Parts: sequence; C-alpha cells; structure tokens
Amino acid sequence: VAGQVADSGVLVIDNIPVGLHDVMASFPGYESQEVQVNVPGGLAAEVRIDLATQATGSIDISSTPTNVQIFVDDLYKGITPAVIEVPAGSYIVLLRLSGYQDWSAQVDVNGGETTVLSGTLLPTSGAPVPTASSGPSFMMTMLIIVSGCIFAALCCQKGRR
Repeated sequence: VAGQVADSGVLVIDNIPVGLHDVMASFPGYESQEVQVNVPGGLAAEVRIDLATQATGSIDISSTPTNVQIFVDDLYKGITPAVIEVPAGSYIVLLRLSGYQDWSAQVDVNGGETTVLSGTLLPTSGAPVPTASSGPSFMMTMLIIVSGCIFAALCCQKGRR
C-alpha cells in the first residue's frame, strides 16, 4: 500500500525507481483495477484510474416468523429466509404474511457486498395466530373419531334390521 487518495483525487508518490510498476486501485463497492506505469528517469509519471461500481450486491433476508413473502420494490422475490441478488442501489423491502402486519424497510446495497436484513412481523389484532398448543388435543380428536365410528356402526346395524 503506497497511499490513499485524498478528497482532491490526487495521490503523489515520491522516490519511485525508474522502470515499469504495477499500480492497483481499489475502493469498497467498486471493481479493483490494475494498470502498468512506466516511470521515466527524472520525470513525473501521471496516472489516472477511474473505478467502475460493482454491478450487483445481495440482500440476506430473514424473518420472524419464517416462510414470509418477500417483495423488493413491489416485485415478488421469494420466501424467507433468502439471499437475493440485486443491482447496487437503494430498495424498499416488504415482508408479508397473512394474519400479520406487513413489515418494510429501506436498504442500501453496495456492489460486491451482502446487506443483512431481518424483520419481525406482528400479528394483526383480532386474528388468531396458530400455535403448537392451540386446537383440540390429540386425545380429544381421537375421542371424536372413535365416537363417530361407534355412531356409524350403530346406525348401520339399525338399518339392517
């Protein structure tokens, strides 16, 4: 590392030996670029390097609960958890699940980087949220099934007489 370019956009490096040298420029969110520079004896060598932004990044999306629909700028992109590749830029991510309030956030994605996003959806008021303990128990369900079978058997026997 020979130095960092100041806000002026100029980096001056002194006392470079005469001859060919490889110069590499890099910055987060941009594609690195390498050029070869011939430093002549007694003269300054000027190099201009313009870095191009990296084309894509990704959003690593998770949610509580899981298996929630993902929309990025109103376009359906899948179900959580998911990693979605997008062009570098700013996006509105919406998470949606029936029985829950929508959750959204703005996210900035840099080229070559992964932005992590996690949302917690809250149940809508008045809507029952299924849980592992809700609904009839196993024994109650079996009792209803057995009672139904006995009733059906009695009705069949009564019909044969």
